[in-house]
Amino acid sequence: MYEHTVDEGHGAFAQMHQFLESAANWCRDRGTLDSAGQLDSWTTRLEELIEDARLLPESLTIESARPPRNERRKQAALQPSPSASTTKPAPVLPADGPRAGAAAPAAVRHR
Repeated sequence: MYEHTVDEGHGAFAQMHQFLESAANWCRDRGTLDSAGQLDSWTTRLEELIEDARLLPESLTIESARPPRNERRKQAALQPSPSASTTKPAPVLPADGPRAGAAAPAAVRHR
C-alpha cells in the first residue's frame, strides 16, 4: 500500500499532484487567480507530505513484510499457550451430590 501511494510518477500522491497542477493551470488560463493560488498552495503542501512520506522509517517496510494481522492470529491460535495445562481437568461434581470422603449428615447415618 505504501509503495502504491508514494511511488514516483504512478502513485496516488503523484496523481494528486498532477491533478492539482492541472487544476491550477486551468484556473490561471481562465483568469481565476485566487483559485489558482489556492491550488498552488495545496500543491506545495502535498509536495511536503510526499517528501515526509519518503522519509518514513524503514520499520514501515519491515512491518509490511510481516504476515497480516488475521494470519498472525491464526498462527498464534495453532500454537499451544505457555499457560495451558497438559493435564486433564478434574471432573465436576454436582453441588448437591455426595462428595467422596465426606461424612454423611447426622440424619442419614445408620444406627
